[in-house]
Amino acid sequence: MNKSIKIISVIFLLFSLVSCAGTGSKSLSSVSTYLDEGGSGKVFISRESNFYASAVLFTVTLNGQQIAKLGSGELVSDSSNVGTNYLKISVEGFQGIGIKDASISYQGDSSKDNFFIISIKPNLFGAELKLIETTESTWKSESG
Repeated sequence: MNKSIKIISVIFLLFSLVSCAGTGSKSLSSVSTYLDEGGSGKVFISRESNFYASAVLFTVTLNGQQIAKLGSGELVSDSSNVGTNYLKISVEGFQGIGIKDASISYQGDSSKDNFFIISIKPNLFGAELKLIETTESTWKSESG
């Protein structure tokens, strides 16, 4: 009986650790090829690495299409449309209770890249996601 409780506990712990991993990358080198191109019409999004809500995955939607589920400290890049683009960050399911979504519209250009950092700020009734538009150099320093 005691042995089965230990096995179940280990399985639960492993499942918990794996569920925190998102579909983004933890390495800046995974998008460095696109960064080196300079002005390729891409959007680069990173999530701050912090303890608060570190086990929660943030769903990143660009122009109505889900492009990633980011864990703490992860990043993703995708192509922007020329013209107006809509970027939304949300938390789905039970984990999202009390966490307010963030969204922003920005102008995409085939010769310009856009950079965003996702942060989460706790408040009295839960938390609020924030999308911060930034420069390439700031994005690199925060994401690396």
